[in-house]
Amino acid sequence: MDESGKVPKRLPENVIDRLVKTQYQKALNEAEQIKLRIRNSDHQADYAKRLLEYQAQIITNRPEEHRKTVTRYAYVTVMILFVFLGFITTCLYIGKEEFIRYFLQIVSYIVVSAFSFYFGRKTGGRKDNGVKEAEVVDSQLFK
Repeated sequence: MDESGKVPKRLPENVIDRLVKTQYQKALNEAEQIKLRIRNSDHQADYAKRLLEYQAQIITNRPEEHRKTVTRYAYVTVMILFVFLGFITTCLYIGKEEFIRYFLQIVSYIVVSAFSFYFGRKTGGRKDNGVKEAEVVDSQLFK
């Protein structure tokens, strides 16, 4: 009996055993979670290391790839130029000078528009075009 005169309740032994087993299982689960976190950290470190190696390889090969890209652009430009000059030569050969003049006007319009668009986008569409507002002059100075 305790001080109040009541008999304390005793827990059955199977409840205590289950409580101990549950706490033991919780401890095992937490230990397993810690192992999984450690393994995950190791995998993340390996991934980061491989990623850095790959990026270093890309940076090493960049000048060669850039040269290849510039060469490809040059090939495409030269091919377009040859086709264009062949077309102009053929038109001159068959006597279509007026058509060539009209065609060149259209092509020059398209090229100028494309360059204007490109350089306009490149500058970011800045509003400052160098034009300043006119200063207001007192008209009584000139009387």
